[in-house]
Amino acid sequence: MFLKRVLPLVLVLVLAVTFLPGCAGEEEGPTGPSVTLQLSHQWSEGDVRDRLAHELADKVAEKSGGDMEITVYPAQSLYKAKAQWDGISTGGLDLTIYPLAYAAGKVPQVSITLMPAVFPNLDTAMAWGDSEAAQILEQDYMLPENVKVLGWLYFDGAIISRVKQIVRPEDCDGQVLRAAGSEFEYMFKKAGAAITSMPSPELYTALSTGVIDGCIGATSTWVSYKLYETVDYVNVPRDYCIWFMGEPLLVSTQTWDALTEEQQNILAESVDELWTNWVPAEISQLCGILDETFGDAGVERYYMTEEDFEVWKAFAENTSWKDFTDNVEGGQELLDLTLAFAEEYSAEE
Repeated sequence: MFLKRVLPLVLVLVLAVTFLPGCAGEEEGPTGPSVTLQLSHQWSEGDVRDRLAHELADKVAEKSGGDMEITVYPAQSLYKAKAQWDGISTGGLDLTIYPLAYAAGKVPQVSITLMPAVFPNLDTAMAWGDSEAAQILEQDYMLPENVKVLGWLYFDGAIISRVKQIVRPEDCDGQVLRAAGSEFEYMFKKAGAAITSMPSPELYTALSTGVIDGCIGATSTWVSYKLYETVDYVNVPRDYCIWFMGEPLLVSTQTWDALTEEQQNILAESVDELWTNWVPAEISQLCGILDETFGDAGVERYYMTEEDFEVWKAFAENTSWKDFTDNVEGGQELLDLTLAFAEEYSAEE
């Protein structure tokens, strides 16, 4: 009778330990217990973020002698786009490359990573991960949600439309737009646009069927989802850009804490090496790829000027910036530090 009662409980405990995130229940190797980590992202196979995920998996496996493995799940095959935040926060998911502004409904402060016209160029945006503002965002607002940043990623964005070229705020008037981020939504709405929200994988159908007229988002996403087949106009961020989105590599603190010190070092070193070499080379060419791809498809291209950028910046200051600082706890500090960093970094270039 005792065995009948105890054995099922023992079996449940064994299974629970075996399938904890980051734990494969295998024999111990040189770096500690062998682990298989799950990395989820929303983009299609072959997208730059998908390729980065596989580069990370290969490097970690090499450095650990196969004791650490990362299984990559692209195209929302494991988690839906926005649900990845909850997966990381609860420990159900180990790793993700995630558009951080998607989590603004839970942590409003992350909207600083998709704030209109705060960065003049991609280099400044990429460097922001080492700023005081980024450190405050992670320490005060993300880590309490069990979310740790392993590596900051930023992508520049293009404005596309089926209806007309969107050059300045007044061109948004009357268009139905998807803005990717609460502060861009706020700004475009103030410019007269009707706003709808949806993750990137749904955009092709929405544009093709006329549900939306246009949207703003990452150059790499527009190419990988073949949105050049659905629009007639693109504002290319070749010289100036108002949209830079933070899409960092995140790890659950539950997963991180369950790793041995050696395994943590392997993961961190792998990220450092990729962010030093692979990431800058790949991201720097994405705008050129979009420019050529959309041009070859017959899409009318426009290149934002400095004057255009300053118009957008002034409009953002009176709309989205004000909304963020008025309504988000700590928003004023995050915005002031970000603007100061951008100004100082640009002056040193």
